[in-house]
Amino acid sequence: MKKVVILTILVVLIIVIAAVLIYLNGNGTPTDNSGDIPIFVPASAKYALVETTPNSTNGKVNISGRIPYFLEEASEDDDARALSDLNFAKEVNNQIYDVVNTYSEEILLFKDGVSYDDKDNDIINNKQYRYTIDYERYNNGNFISLVLLLNYNTGGLRSNVWKEIFNVDVVNNKIIKLSDLFSSSTYKYEIAKEINKQAKERYINLLDEEGIKSIPDDQKFYIKDEKLIIYFEKSAIGKDELEFTMPYEFYTLSNCFVLK
Repeated sequence: MKKVVILTILVVLIIVIAAVLIYLNGNGTPTDNSGDIPIFVPASAKYALVETTPNSTNGKVNISGRIPYFLEEASEDDDARALSDLNFAKEVNNQIYDVVNTYSEEILLFKDGVSYDDKDNDIINNKQYRYTIDYERYNNGNFISLVLLLNYNTGGLRSNVWKEIFNVDVVNNKIIKLSDLFSSSTYKYEIAKEINKQAKERYINLLDEEGIKSIPDDQKFYIKDEKLIIYFEKSAIGKDELEFTMPYEFYTLSNCFVLK
């Protein structure tokens, strides 16, 4: 009888180990970086990006930087995968292009010393106008957060620094919204409450002295090191750009956050 019990336990253990290995093969693989400590690699880390460099100097106008795009052709490299839905990859790339190109076209109109709003009458001075684009990539579970870092400077007439963010589920081929990350319907209220708390602790003066009541459905955010970071552009809720790291736990298996 004891032998039967032991054998049953061994079979169960083998099944569990096999299931874990199968999961890791498709959703992140532990790799040994030092020979002793296993490091978990998210599934999203295996998906490749390509970069373009829009380096252009035309008179007074300088456009430079790095722009990330997903592969639009199938890849045979398992560690540099393309998305399974190449049409979705093109869709995301088009959105990235539209964001970047809008300001490229605008600033190029300054090359003749003419303003965008009134190109027939409003002549502006001879200063150097710059538009730089860079990005940061963060892998978490099935998600890639692409954070575009945009710096648009028109020689004092207009200067702005902000972020455009794309959160992509590379396994299921979809753009992720905040609502996809929570099972609770109260997440917007809880996030707003946490932001007000942190603003008070960090002595940040919000535009509304009573704090924010909620956040919009299209609130900007990204995920870094399994932490949810809420981002606000300059003058959105305060004088400057603001970021707040939420104290919520990220569950890799379900790719969601749980409110504490």
